[in-house]
Amino acid sequence: MEEATEDRQELHNGQGADVAIVTVGVMKGEIIAEAFASIRKQGTVVVTGLGDLTEVGVPIPIAS
Repeated sequence: MEEATEDRQELHNGQGADVAIVTVGVMKGEIIAEAFASIRKQGTVVVTGLGDLTEVGVPIPIAS
């Protein structure tokens, strides 16, 4: 995810992706946070997976 984010920002003047589609088998909050960090403002994150139903929260910084 980090490599894809850096490549995208390098090619597009520091902007993130329009859309991030996350399709991993077991979802974790950190993975979703990485997807949010890789998109531009007003971008879209699509999550197609399930995680531990007892895990709550996604660590997304509000200042980004």
